Amino acid sequence: MKILYVGESYVGAIAAERRKILEDLGHRVLAVNSRHSWSRLHPLRLLYRASVILQYPLDLLGINRKLAALSVSQDPDLVWIDKGLNIYPATIRKIKARHPGITVVNFNPDNPFVPASRGWGWFKRCIPLYDFCLVPRQVSVAEYFQAGARRVSRFYWGYLPRLHRPVPVSGRDRQELGGGVGFIGTYEKPRGRLICHLVRAGVPVRVWGNDWTGLQSRPPNLRIEGRPVWDTQFVRAICSFKINLGFLNRQNRDTLNTRCLAIPACGGFLLAERTGDLPDLFREGVEAEFFADGAELADKAKFYLTRPAARLRIAAAGRQRCLTGGYSFENRMQEILHTIRSGGLTGIAAVGAAGAHPYRNLSSQVKEACQP
Repeated sequence: MKILYVGESYVGAIAAERRKILEDLGHRVLAVNSRHSWSRLHPLRLLYRASVILQYPLDLLGINRKLAALSVSQDPDLVWIDKGLNIYPATIRKIKARHPGITVVNFNPDNPFVPASRGWGWFKRCIPLYDFCLVPRQVSVAEYFQAGARRVSRFYWGYLPRLHRPVPVSGRDRQELGGGVGFIGTYEKPRGRLICHLVRAGVPVRVWGNDWTGLQSRPPNLRIEGRPVWDTQFVRAICSFKINLGFLNRQNRDTLNTRCLAIPACGGFLLAERTGDLPDLFREGVEAEFFADGAELADKAKFYLTRPAARLRIAAAGRQRCLTGGYSFENRMQEILHTIRSGGLTGIAAVGAAGAHPYRNLSSQVKEACQP
């Protein structure tokens, strides 16, 4: 199948990894990069940010023009748009008019329906034009249908076998990247509060990620590195921590994210919020550990820091669960492509419905959902 893929292509971007998976599955993929590389104070960056605040992001990279031109010159079977904040409705209509049999798919990792979200004006206008809308959280299914979506399917997060795997780490790695308890991710207030509670309870924490300058009051023994770690360095950091914290994006109403699957896939010990899909994916105390609040977080962190054998046993079991449970992005992409090829119906929203295990018997669920 020939696929025209629109998404971010920088090192570490999950969109770029999804594109590579499509290539590895034997498809011919034509890529359109949707990420700009302007510096923080570049005039175009400032202009773009202003347009996002006004809800209708400008296409300063000419993505719509490139997409329309490639759809003519390359005649793809499928157009896959990752996120697509500045994809215009007119572009999708133009593509469909020129190629009546083409399938246009959107996968949006974020949640455009939360009150504080910005820049979703064009995206919401495009929702009724997509043949399939793929969403990572169950709560979004009904919201997309209410916004006029034709077909909606839940697209679960996964891990990347090529990248997310155990790697040997040296003492120098542990010194440069790891430690006792660590978190890798962007700053959010709830995350900051829980980490500060943990540090004040006597557990040192090291943090990699963006925007942690937003944490105004930092207790002693909280080490903020002030930058993210990507790709193989991300994996080495996971393997260099004794305990890896897993937080979800509460603003997006996330119930799962790639980090919480990548950690056990790398053979790391996961201590995550007891919420969403995670307790269905990993057995508590056997394949991962969970907490409900700051007190339980501190208690479990202290407990497992002094019990290396238990940590290693749980981390190994979590890794095995990833391998046998079908949690990889390869599995997810294959399932979604099967759904798309089958044509699907609005009933496909039932795949992964609340109460169902998100990875158990997915093939049979997809097959049943796609029956005429």
